[in-house]
This record gives sequence, C-alpha cells and structure tokens, in this order.
Amino acid sequence: MISKPGRSECSSSRSQHEQVFTREWLDLAVKSAGLGAWSSGIESNFQEIFYTEKYRELWKLNPGDRWTREMWLGRIYSPDRESARRTMDAAIAGEAEDFGAEYRCFAENGYIHWHKSWGKVIRDADSRVIRITGVLSDITDRKEIEDERNQLIATLTHDIRNPLAAARANVELVERFPDRISDRNLILDRVVMSIARVDRIVQDLLDSSRIRAGGAIPILMSQGNLKALIEDTLKDFSVQYGDRFNLETSGDFQGQWFCAGIRRAVENLVMNAVKYGDPKKPICIVLKKEAGHVLMSVKNEGAPIPPEMQQHLFESFKRAKGTEESGVVGWGLGLTVVKAVAQALNGHVTVMSGDEIGTTFTIEFPT
Repeated sequence: MISKPGRSECSSSRSQHEQVFTREWLDLAVKSAGLGAWSSGIESNFQEIFYTEKYRELWKLNPGDRWTREMWLGRIYSPDRESARRTMDAAIAGEAEDFGAEYRCFAENGYIHWHKSWGKVIRDADSRVIRITGVLSDITDRKEIEDERNQLIATLTHDIRNPLAAARANVELVERFPDRISDRNLILDRVVMSIARVDRIVQDLLDSSRIRAGGAIPILMSQGNLKALIEDTLKDFSVQYGDRFNLETSGDFQGQWFCAGIRRAVENLVMNAVKYGDPKKPICIVLKKEAGHVLMSVKNEGAPIPPEMQQHLFESFKRAKGTEESGVVGWGLGLTVVKAVAQALNGHVTVMSGDEIGTTFTIEFPT
C-alpha cells in the first residue's frame, strides 16, 4: 500500500522546489545582465573578496586567483580610489543598507574601464554587519556614449557660435559705417560663408543621425560639372582661409551627378585638411577619371594619422588620438558623411597617411 504524502511533506517539497527555482532564476538573470557577484565577510575582517566566474572575467583575473580589498583598490584609477574606499567603509560601518559606486579601473592590458558596483549589507540578530555582498558590471560602453554626447554638445555649441558671431560682427560693421566700407561685397561674402558653415553643421548632424539609425543619405541627381562644382567650393574656402588650395583635374566632368552630396563630401574633406593639416603647406585636391570611375582626393601635409585609428575615422564622433590632444575643435561627423556619400554613389572612401606621404583621403565611385 502506497501512502499519500501529508500536507507538511507537500509544503516542504513545494518550498524546496521554489527555492531551487528562485536560485536558478536569479543565476539566469545575473548572467543575462552580464553581472558578476561578489561577497566579503567579517570572518576576514572584510579583507577577502569571494567572487563568481563573471566577476573574475570582468576583472581579468586568473581562475583561483586570490582577491582582496587592497588588490581591488589597487586596480582602481587613483582619482576614483578614495571615493570607492569611502563607499566600502561606509557599508562595513553599517551606515547604509544599500550602497553603490562607479569608478574607473585598470584592466590587465592597461586600458581603463568603467565599473559599477552596488550591493547590500547583511546583519546578524544584533544588527551587526557580518557580510557585504553585491554585483559588478562593466559600464564602459555607457560612459563612452555619455562622453560622446557631452563632446557633441560642447563642440556643436562652439562650431555654431563662432560662425554666427562672425556673421553678426560683419553685419554690424556695415551698419555702423555704411559710408566708410570700401568693399561691402567682400563682407557680405564672409556673412554668406558663415551662414553656410552653420548649415553644413546642421546637415551633417541630421545625416549622421539618419546613418546611425540605419538609414542612407537620399540621392538627388542633377546636371552639372564636377570641376566647376569643386572650383566653386574652393573659392568659398579661399575667402576664409586664403589662397592655399590647388586643384588638379583631367577629363570631362559634365554630366548627371549627385551634386549636393559631392559638394558636401568635398567641403568636409577640405575642412578636415584645414583643421588638421600643416597651416603653412598647401592643400591639394585632385579630380580625375580612370577606367570608368571618378577619383577625387584631398591631400594635406602634417602629423600623420596613427594606423590603429584609421579604421575608426569614418565612425560617428571618432577622431584620431593626436587631434583630440591638439586642441583642435571637431566632433567627428564629417568623415561619416563622406563615407555615406561615397556609398550612396556605389563607391568607397580610403585614407593613406604617413610621415613621408602626408594624409590623403580619396573617394572613388563609378561614372
């Protein structure tokens, strides 16, 4: 005869099942979120830190490595170390039930990462803190996005304010001395150039947003002459930056083109050369036809782009390390637009850069 389980046995079995399910669910949730768990207790005076496999991966530890409070603090970037220490000390002292901290830290390869750690304190029956436990995540990507956004706001404000201020100053000059201005047309040209520069910034921002959302630059073909288009573009730049632009052409360039897109690509490449090239050296623009393709290049002299950065230049908000340290203001959208224009024309853009050869960006697309 088989006896039926009693109510207490069923309740106990259900409770055990729920505990197992809860642990498995928590393990799955933690792993899915990319979180590493850690714990430290009073038995080691809160010096030893015990950790999970994911925590070990986040800190690039070897399997079985001993990990202590001092080791943890030693890997934290020095400007953030004291804040992290105070957060942990406050938790051990029982000053807060929940705690958290964000800090930069050194990985094994020397690169700086951002970590976020948060957790809770565990107390005994006498309310003493006997253990602190928590989770850790890598928030480097999030911080990079925040930095990009802050950089965008700062450089966008700078880049828009300057040409608007220049336009306003020229207009006020004409208003204050209407009879004493010898060359009103030159001043008006400068005003138009300043407004056009603001328009380019806005267009680049709009196109970059479209590209990042997975879209493409809309193409509108029109009759035109590429040589005349580039000459007209360089004329506008000469008003502001002087006679330092040399154009070399070979071939007939009358036809149906994506004139607006090509003009913007040329503007961005030339502006890039102006910003980062040697101001004492000329900028060379070459336009030619070759085997059914148009090749359009812009070359400047100056500090080369490091090879490891060249593959990232066409990503939004990416700039070469040397330019970031040079103090030159920019926001890393121009080359993204250049690449999008080239792709819209079923072409591509390349870069060559070195101490002996300077820096050359080349757009190639079929006729």
